[in-house]
Amino acid sequence: WYTGGIENTDAYSNFQPGCYFECRCIVPAAKGMWSAFWMMTSGQKQYRNGRHTEYTEIDVMESFYYGQKYQNSTINTVHKYQPDTDNFKSEIVGKYRIGKDIYKEYVTYGVLWTEEEFIFYIDGKESGRSSNGATTDPAFMLLTCQVRTNGEEHPEVLDNPENTFPAKFIVDYVKIYQLAE
Repeated sequence: WYTGGIENTDAYSNFQPGCYFECRCIVPAAKGMWSAFWMMTSGQKQYRNGRHTEYTEIDVMESFYYGQKYQNSTINTVHKYQPDTDNFKSEIVGKYRIGKDIYKEYVTYGVLWTEEEFIFYIDGKESGRSSNGATTDPAFMLLTCQVRTNGEEHPEVLDNPENTFPAKFIVDYVKIYQLAE
């Protein structure tokens, strides 16, 4: 993986269940690019510091299908790290072919996080639910765009025509709502 820096400040890292997260964006039109709107619970920071604690990764939207069979598609996934087995329990909530050109048109992705589940939305319509990894641990939110290599010497991104770049991950807005009690 090649990626830029990920800034994580306390202002964006202490969200709790009862929040709705939404991002309106256009994903990059280039092979080998992996754009994502996702969240990670606080245990992941502890894990990186050597403590094997439970944490959850919530992938609200991942897009890496440009130039492939599933072009104009995104995926939602929830990963729960389980320290007792040193393994992940992952659930693909859904793979969605969006009814428009996600490389040229804005699409809105969202997730409602409750104590019991994650409810995913695309353009305001419910697209899936998962109770895998449901947690009350604080979470932080990320928007990233990476070059996918899969450990290959020749990453797929090198197969793009010269005029492909710059390929842009255009974010119109990010909104976070705290639900009323």
